[in-house]
This record gives sequence, structure tokens and C-alpha cells, in this order.
Amino acid sequence: MMYSQEQLVELLKSKISVLYQIDLKLARTGTAYAPTDVLLERRDVVRDILVIEESLGIDRSDSNVLEVRADARKEKDRLLREKQERERQSVAMSAWEREQRELSIRSQFKQLDTARKNLAHYQAQAKAFGGIDLAPPIVRNGTIEELTSIQRIKNVLRQYGYIIEDLPGE
Repeated sequence: MMYSQEQLVELLKSKISVLYQIDLKLARTGTAYAPTDVLLERRDVVRDILVIEESLGIDRSDSNVLEVRADARKEKDRLLREKQERERQSVAMSAWEREQRELSIRSQFKQLDTARKNLAHYQAQAKAFGGIDLAPPIVRNGTIEELTSIQRIKNVLRQYGYIIEDLPGE
């Protein structure tokens, strides 16, 4: 099938656009981790571009072709730099996140200890009044609040993978 000059130019533009998209995809994933089908597709597109350029009689040193390829290469390099920067930041963030998690866990254990002490105090007060039903509202409400806090803290610590035992009265 014979193509006109205009059709070949349009086909060349579309193939260069496809090559650009493939190169962007490779820049995001890295060529070492690229699927084989993507690398094969890129090879086929480059082969098609070379055939079209030859059909058009385009000199490989033609400035327009080189500019398009240079732009694609610059974009690929920019994406690769951005990917490396994101990876570097994620490593730094993960160290920060680990530190924050440790602080949070320590804080949760301290809060659990405090809530248990407060609960024991409220229970002693309720016992002095003859039980929780006869205790004043501040003791009843304090007991309920501390029981709720203890359950919330236990849930948080269990999400972190800690086994927290249920003490009597909790």
C-alpha cells in the first residue's frame, strides 16, 4: 500500500508520539523493571519510525526530528529525576513515620496506664459510696469516661500489633 507524503508525515508524528509515551512509561518504571512487552513495543515503534523516515527521505540529522527526540529525552530525564526525588523523600518520610509511630505507641501506653489508675480511683470512690449506682454523677461519669478511654487506647495498640490484656473491671 502506498502512502502519500502527507500521510507518511502524519504517521511519523503519531509513531513519534507513541515512542514518547512509551519512553515516559519507561521513565516512570525504570527500564530494569519494564515489562518485556513494553520494551518490544518500543523496539517495533523505533523500527517503524526508521522505515517511515527512510520512505520520506528524511536525513537522520534533520533538525526537526532531532528536536522532537531531544524534547522526548529531556522529558524522560525530568521524569526520572522526579521519580528519584520521590523515592528519596519516601525513604526519609518512612524514617520519620517510624519515629512518630514509636512516639505514638509510647504515648498510648502512658495514656493506658493513666486511664487504668484513674479507673481504679473512681472504682474505689464508687465502692466507698456503696457501689456505682449510689455514687455521685461525677464518679459514674468518670468511670464511664475512663472505661471508654481504655477501650479506645487498647484498640489503637492492637492495630499496631500489640496484645493488650483485659484487666478485671475494664
